Order: sequence, then structure tokens, then C-alpha cells
Amino acid sequence: VLPLVADPDPTVAHCAATALVTLKASAVCLAALDSADAKVHPGALRVLQRLHDPIVVDGLIARCKSAKPDARRGLLVALARLYQKEADWDGKWWSTRPDTTGPYYKPTTWGESPKIAAVLKDAVKAADAETLRWLLPELIRHRVELPE
Repeated sequence: VLPLVADPDPTVAHCAATALVTLKASAVCLAALDSADAKVHPGALRVLQRLHDPIVVDGLIARCKSAKPDARRGLLVALARLYQKEADWDGKWWSTRPDTTGPYYKPTTWGESPKIAAVLKDAVKAADAETLRWLLPELIRHRVELPE
């Protein structure tokens, strides 16, 4: 299924990614990031950023340390997306008004959030001006608040 995440037909690529998320194929997608087949890397990252699993977080962080700048951007986006997850529905917060803030309707931190926050803070501290112009909007887009 993994090669289909790079299919030129967006419907096929989406269905393949959704199938991999359903299968919780984190090991396959992490291994794909190490492969020479760069065309599946974006699709593998799309799958991984939807899997709130400590193994995924550790795998992305480990790859962040040795990644080239372009590949590191994708890894940081995936980590930013994983920083929060959807809160359990308490029966009170749904409304008829649309909310387009995303990526989660009611975001909440989880067990791996402090580890992810540390990596993102380090990335901000070590970033040059060009990287900051890219990274800060990504953190805002994913609603990652780093008070420091």
C-alpha cells in the first residue's frame, strides 16, 4: 500500500494514506523515511503525523537529528502536528458554528507533548532567519504555543 501514497491521483494517495493510518503502519512509514525512494517520503509523513504513538514520536525525533534541512522541515511539521491530539468528546463543545482553526477542533496535549515541545524549541533556537520565517508560521498553523 505504501507506494500508493505517491500516486499522481490524489484520491488514490489519500485512500492509501488513510488505510495505512487505519493499519497503524508506523514501522513501515518510518522505514520508508530511511529509504532511497524519496517520492514516498511526503506520504509517509502524512501518515505518521496522524499516529499519536510514542514510537512514532521517537522515530521522528531520531531522524530530525541527522536529517538534511529539506527533510528536516517535513519532520518538524509532522512533530508539530503530533504535539496535540483531539480531546475526548465531553458532550459539551460541539456547536453549529464552523471552526476552521484546525488541525483539531478541541486540541489537548498528551504524554509525548513535552518531548515534542523540547525538539521544537531547540529548532526555533537554532534556526537562522530564513528557517524562522518558515517555522514560526508552521507552529502557529498547528496551534503549538511555546511561551518561551
